[in-house]
Amino acid sequence: MEFKFKEHDWSKVTAIVAAITAIVSVVISTVSLINTNERSLEQIELTREHNKLSVKPIITTFFRLNPNIEKIGLGFENRGFGPAKIKEIKYSIDGEWVEGETPLMTQRLVAKKLNITPGLIGFGGLKSGSIFRSEEEKWLFFSTRPGSHEKSYNEIKSLSKHIGIYVCYCSFYEECSTISDGKVPKVLPVCSN
Repeated sequence: MEFKFKEHDWSKVTAIVAAITAIVSVVISTVSLINTNERSLEQIELTREHNKLSVKPIITTFFRLNPNIEKIGLGFENRGFGPAKIKEIKYSIDGEWVEGETPLMTQRLVAKKLNITPGLIGFGGLKSGSIFRSEEEKWLFFSTRPGSHEKSYNEIKSLSKHIGIYVCYCSFYEECSTISDGKVPKVLPVCSN
């Protein structure tokens, strides 16, 4: 038995194959587009995370004798890649918060409570709302008096044994962190943007 197609049957088969090919093409392109969108969203998220890390501030404390400029003291430095927005800074002595009306008054109150010689120690540092640039350092308590370094050193060393410092800071992406060093109270304030 011989099987023969009629002329008009071939046109129907061709039309059906063309329709199936078109449908398969649409399905493949749709799947490809969805896959590309998912990968693009992943890439966008990875880029966003990279950007956050590339401007993340990391604040550390220091206690040092700086031989280059004969400056001794206690302070902070930003070792991160980006600037920090200071939200809050608090001082404590032996685990008790010390609060003055202004940051400078608070530092003076700390010095007074620890019997630091007036005029021997300078005050500097951070204030709430200030911007702390990358690789910048801020001295909180310091002395630059060349002839009185031993006494200054001893007083700052004594200060470092009793003082506690707490800082809440945020990156420009509003991701906040804290640093606390020394004798701070067991319950610390909540740091948020």
